[in-house]
Amino acid sequence: MVKNVMILGGYNWFGYEIINLLLNENSFCNFIIVDTFQNQLWKDPVKHKFEKYRYLFDENIFLYSVDIKDKYKLENIYKTHTITHIINNIKYNLNDLYMMEKIEGFNNIQKLNIKYNISSFICLYRNITHNSFALNHYT
Repeated sequence: MVKNVMILGGYNWFGYEIINLLLNENSFCNFIIVDTFQNQLWKDPVKHKFEKYRYLFDENIFLYSVDIKDKYKLENIYKTHTITHIINNIKYNLNDLYMMEKIEGFNNIQKLNIKYNISSFICLYRNITHNSFALNHYT
């Protein structure tokens, strides 16, 4: 069975480490990274790491600059790729000024996961900083 993983908020050090690990395990066929590419200064340090896999871009690694609040663009990604697993790495921080806007996007993800029968969904969230995260196993 083909396994394709979508990593939401995945163009960062964590997204790279997940892809690196799963490629070495040969666990998944395709990696779909959805990120807004905001805060480019934070993205620059990881850019050279992703260059290691440049040869896989548009064949096994797909990059999308999409905000999760845009349900139509997000759904188009679900339609384009047969996604089986999703890792939500979008910062969920109660102190975030834009948290209420992100909740709309999280609702879009939940509805699309149900509509497209996603078999596995992992949501990572940070309580305060980028230095710690916790796993949320709620369906």
